[in-house]
Amino acid sequence: MTRTTTPHINRVGLGIGLMSAALIAFQLALMQLFSITQWYHFAHLIISLALLGFGASGTFLAFFRKGLVRNFTTVYPVLLLLCSLTMAVSPLVIQSEAFRFDTYLLFKDSRHLLRLALTCLFLLLPFFLGALAIGLSFVQYGTGIGRLYFANLLGSGLGGGLALALMWLSPTAGIPALLAILPFFGGFWLPASSRLRIVFWVSLLVLLVMNADVPPLVRSEYKSIEKTLLLPDARVIGEHHSPYGLLEVVSSPALRYAPGLSLSYRGNIPARPGVFNNGDGVGVLLPRTDSILRYTTQALPYQIQPVERALILRSGTGEQISLALSFGVQQIDAVEPNRGLIALLEEDSTGNFQHDLTIRIMPLEPRSFLRSSRAFYDLIQLPEIGSFWGSSGLNALEQRYDLTREAMDELWLRLTPDGLLSVSCWMDYPIRSPLRMLATFSDLLEGEGLQKKDHLVVIRSWSTLTFVAKKSPFTSQELDRIRTFCAEQYYDPLILPGDGNFKRDDYNQLDDPWFFQAVDQLMTDSVESLYRQYAFRIQPATDNRPYFFQFLRLSSLPRLKTLFGDQTIPFMELGYVVLWLTFILLVAASLIFILVPLVPAATKLQEKGKLFFYFAGIGLGYLFVEMVFIQQFTLFLGLPIYAASGVISLLLLSSGIGSYFSGRMVSTSQHLMVISLGIAVLILGYALVLSPVLRGLNFLPMPLKVGLMVLLVCIPGFFMGLPFPMGLSKVSSQQAAAVPWAWAVNGCASVVSTSLAMLVSVEAGFVWVMVGAALAYALAGFSQKS
Repeated sequence: MTRTTTPHINRVGLGIGLMSAALIAFQLALMQLFSITQWYHFAHLIISLALLGFGASGTFLAFFRKGLVRNFTTVYPVLLLLCSLTMAVSPLVIQSEAFRFDTYLLFKDSRHLLRLALTCLFLLLPFFLGALAIGLSFVQYGTGIGRLYFANLLGSGLGGGLALALMWLSPTAGIPALLAILPFFGGFWLPASSRLRIVFWVSLLVLLVMNADVPPLVRSEYKSIEKTLLLPDARVIGEHHSPYGLLEVVSSPALRYAPGLSLSYRGNIPARPGVFNNGDGVGVLLPRTDSILRYTTQALPYQIQPVERALILRSGTGEQISLALSFGVQQIDAVEPNRGLIALLEEDSTGNFQHDLTIRIMPLEPRSFLRSSRAFYDLIQLPEIGSFWGSSGLNALEQRYDLTREAMDELWLRLTPDGLLSVSCWMDYPIRSPLRMLATFSDLLEGEGLQKKDHLVVIRSWSTLTFVAKKSPFTSQELDRIRTFCAEQYYDPLILPGDGNFKRDDYNQLDDPWFFQAVDQLMTDSVESLYRQYAFRIQPATDNRPYFFQFLRLSSLPRLKTLFGDQTIPFMELGYVVLWLTFILLVAASLIFILVPLVPAATKLQEKGKLFFYFAGIGLGYLFVEMVFIQQFTLFLGLPIYAASGVISLLLLSSGIGSYFSGRMVSTSQHLMVISLGIAVLILGYALVLSPVLRGLNFLPMPLKVGLMVLLVCIPGFFMGLPFPMGLSKVSSQQAAAVPWAWAVNGCASVVSTSLAMLVSVEAGFVWVMVGAALAYALAGFSQKS
């Protein structure tokens, strides 16, 4: 057998860099995969699983450190190889019958909970193996931790960009096998025995086979597209993959789109192709003339007065563009952040949007466009709330900044003196969305010092409501047109300026008249009692607590249980319930895999309290800051995918640079305390000024915005890269046996931080997430006080 020598630290660092890039990209690929097969809120689970793998590796190291270090030359490349192979086969395994679960059945069938647990355990493996290789190298090269940690963070930072590039070039299910090549070559060129070299060559053949055949994705049977494909002769006629998701166009002669269509309509409803993003319906491709939406409540603003210039936010598949064109609007500005949808509209021959000079479509988030635009509009059309395809609460964690109270102020400024602001929403039961939207409009008009009853009209069909707020009071002629429109289309006025002499349920009756009482209360100045007493959150959203489609108050669960039963409650806000389930499971898993096994070994360590609070604090604080930065720069750049990947990459890269320079600093308790407390103060400063600064500089061109993001993210990122390697270096020099324990505690805190940050943001707002990050770093600093 060939004798091998311990590889040089530079070769080990290169392997760590390649593997770290693959693991970060693998996380993003899994998020996309779960968005397609299940729903996007599993992103928090994937991040936490990755961190759980890192924490569990520290526990494993604590028990087997001596044997692993003694056989480092063999163990390290084998870990990289196993990480590569488990990564490559993951799409096949988790979509097999034994592992495949369904979100809708988690609360109905215990087998699906077991499958979810098995899926989590398998996906834990590549992260565990990769983290074990990193942790083992830290132990092996204790004096070079700063350099290795730099390689770890540098590779992780580059991994975000790599994932985005592959999402443009490859189907999602094929990305893990491509990424598996990186850790494979990270271990392949290390010194190895002849037997191990043979294993590597055989594994290379396996990877080539995996890359040659992309496995199909098996989606939840409850996804909108799966239900649509059950229609007669339904088939996918177009497909496009990108970082924005898997975009599919489905055709069927039975797919007839009539969202909230008037009961008086007697015309033909033609079949139209439906468009789905990650399996969720986003709209249909309508012709530019004679839009079916003319016979829905969404046509209300065009009945009130002529519209010459309109702004359509989140234009999607162009349904609202088609409606505006059918009413002869001369100039249409449309905003749609999903570039794939814009490309689809440009290619669609039925709409002919691509050569129409009256239409301008911008690939931005609505708020980013509003802050950079100086145009004024006769009508601003907000995106529809709810879905023709249904969601059952699965969009509970979707963050919408175009529906916040601050967004309404910005929209109001962009209206002409007689301009209209309109939004339509679907009736949901129990009623939540219509009441929150009415509360938002009511608060907007009150904030502008206007009489609400003179500036707001709301009409109702059997399934939808449309709100229209007018900058000037409605005239008698406009009110006559509204009454005529309602009578012709069998709609009921819900709010109508004037003497109040109208019936609210002539055509569309409600079983529960309480809704009308709540509407009347929201139109008065005494709304606080309704906000407090109602079982769901219906007060206006803010930028700090954006428009989550999550209304459930945890304190109301006993009352809702009595009214609706145990089995019904989870489906009201399924996405939020899954987040809580994820959080609870991850806390339990962290205790089982990380902390509890280390308790006996920890009794022999010195200063256990200092170790615990220091490494837990910096683990929790780092991820909290990352979550808030993603939120803030999504608003600033207007490109959610690139904001998220940019923040993650920049934080990791700048932290990597910080960790590299940490090797030049003396790791004393005093230095660790000063640095941690300094970071806490810096974070508090960011909590106070970041949002106002970004809001004030939103007019900057995109290159300057990107430059500002680099500056604002990298400054704290550099300093946040110091505490972990300096702490490990100090522990390594004083009691080497404590390094795995410190690694595990940091991982445990990081595991729960992503779900916890999301829960805090929903319940209290993003500012409190930032305050929590500052407190975590302060705790870490004070733990080092003598």
